[in-house]
Amino acid sequence: MIHLAEPVRVLYVHGGKLNYGGTEAYMMNYYRHFDHSRLQIDFAVHGFERGVYEDEIEALGGRVFYVPVKSQDYSGNKRALREIFRSGAYQAVHSHMDAMNAVVLKQAMECGVPVRISHSHNTQHQTQNRLKLLLNDFEKKRIPRYATDLFACSDAAGKWLYGDASFTVLHNAIDAQQYRFDPELRKRMRSSLGLEGLFVVGHVGRFHFQKNHAYLLEIFHCLHQAHPQSVLLLVGDGELRPELEAKIEELGIKDNVMLAGNRADVSALLQAMDVFLFPSLFEGLGIALLEAQCAGLPCIASDAVPAEANITETVQYFALEQQPSVWAEAVWKAKNIIRTDHCETIKAMGYDIGEQALKLQEFYFKRMHEKRG
Repeated sequence: MIHLAEPVRVLYVHGGKLNYGGTEAYMMNYYRHFDHSRLQIDFAVHGFERGVYEDEIEALGGRVFYVPVKSQDYSGNKRALREIFRSGAYQAVHSHMDAMNAVVLKQAMECGVPVRISHSHNTQHQTQNRLKLLLNDFEKKRIPRYATDLFACSDAAGKWLYGDASFTVLHNAIDAQQYRFDPELRKRMRSSLGLEGLFVVGHVGRFHFQKNHAYLLEIFHCLHQAHPQSVLLLVGDGELRPELEAKIEELGIKDNVMLAGNRADVSALLQAMDVFLFPSLFEGLGIALLEAQCAGLPCIASDAVPAEANITETVQYFALEQQPSVWAEAVWKAKNIIRTDHCETIKAMGYDIGEQALKLQEFYFKRMHEKRG
């Protein structure tokens, strides 16, 4: 009887639970497209709440480990991570916690993990707490000491986290075919959502301060005052939902804002939109913006989003200091842009997941072989 070798396992470490979000989308996009007979990914996540991806991960052969949140149980967090690292199951740890990669990779190094990868997904820290900001600034300077490899989703994200250290840009790749413009699907989605004959402004992103939803609502309020046939479609959810619902009420636009929540059919919802609005305070790149471009949507983004995100040269950038009315006018004018399919452009620029997943998979094998040699 022939016994097939077990797949090599790499551990991904994530700072939260596995819910819808940009970093989670990155990890899952790559994981789905690896050859699972050769490479498996396990996940260490913070907190003990099951997320939306565990069923899929386990069905594909991966495992999920839950560790205490560091700020709530520092000793327990350290103990749990070290137990995983010392198990001997992993020759490589790939950490997706921005500045806190230093803490994770230090422990991995001390436990003898030979390949330790730091990944930058942002251009600012994901906190507004002053003490945490100071801690994060301290930790990010230590990353090159403990990491064997430095990755970033964009040049801007790499320079922010690693300074002058050398790093590799690894694209936030997507399944371009899934997101390509589909006029028939657009008709069906608009009909099912009751959006026929309306001007639909869309946004995809978790309800977190980074995504700047409060300003987005101000922009839409200005737009709706001038053009009452406009509707705002918000895809996502998060801790700021109560605040946003209150602001929607305050602005008097409750009947014109659709809160779709977390959805697995984002690619279909993008078809229903007319313009994509993305006024983020900061982004490493912006997977949602890439998906919107692939779907052929005119995109209006803040100039805090890296210029690298303008893959198709169809993104218009505006300063966050501009009045919401200026943004609103740009959104309205964008409706005149003829929508075209940019799927092939996304592929040609190296943002299709099939090719990029193969490159990352082979990188893992190569680096683990080098470290063993």
